[in-house]
Amino acid sequence: MSTDREAVFAALFAGRTDAYGTENGRCARMPFDPALLARRHLDGTELVGIYPMVHLDNGWHVHWGCVDFDVQTKGKPSWDYEDEQAAHTAAVDLQTVLASRGITSWVEQTRSHGRHVWVFATQWIPARIMRRALLVACTVAQVSTREINPKQEDLPDTGSLGNYVRLPYAHSTDRPMLDGDTPILVDDFLSRALTGRTTFSLLNSIANLYVPPKPVTQPKPTFTPNGSSAPRELNALGRALWQNGPFDGDRSRGMFALAGYARRSGLSPSEVYDVLKTCPWSKFQGRHDEDRRIQQIVERIWQ
Repeated sequence: MSTDREAVFAALFAGRTDAYGTENGRCARMPFDPALLARRHLDGTELVGIYPMVHLDNGWHVHWGCVDFDVQTKGKPSWDYEDEQAAHTAAVDLQTVLASRGITSWVEQTRSHGRHVWVFATQWIPARIMRRALLVACTVAQVSTREINPKQEDLPDTGSLGNYVRLPYAHSTDRPMLDGDTPILVDDFLSRALTGRTTFSLLNSIANLYVPPKPVTQPKPTFTPNGSSAPRELNALGRALWQNGPFDGDRSRGMFALAGYARRSGLSPSEVYDVLKTCPWSKFQGRHDEDRRIQQIVERIWQ
């Protein structure tokens, strides 16, 4: 039987209940009881993440949003800030902007010493509204928009999962929410977060300020890869990723990492588009929305 703590935790971090993310970056595709999974996470039996996007009658909805600020670590292909202090400063700046519009948010110390900024809603709201509201707030705060969850406004079909976010309070104490630099105890966070959830009207008022980025026009490809040879314009890490694929098998993250390498190699948006379009392990090959999905990655890398 679940406790009040587990039930509240599950309610705050509500999402799909037919699949969840694992600590090692994989997907466990199976039905689960949210409160029981919350118990396993909080007692450390199994650390998990939740897929936020749920398809209701009128489209894709979420119950929370999360902005992820990664810090530079060895082997990480892309990041937002060079160190933990810079990530924390960005998180507090975003939290301040959100608070100025009446939105309560929570800063989490992540497992890689980056920061998550969480916003919880009082009801299921369109993923489009949550994502655009956070994009606007990040833009005003002048912080990174590289990784805003939900990462999509919609998904191709109801079987698609999107991306999951690892939950805070692993073992009930690790990855805590912070009050300044001070960790907040899990029970204190739960009681405060439950009463501090944000209404649809508040989020919608900010989302309405969103201005879509101008589309990137795509000229004809500037290179044609030969066989398994990666584009010579990429740096060494980018060429290795293009040839061999992501080491953890996650092609979604791999595509964004490849785009990041391509931009840091000095390629233009159209050239980055070409790199992704010709990538031999691209997850979008043959799909009807291939061009649109690649375009979205390119636009996000330049945001």
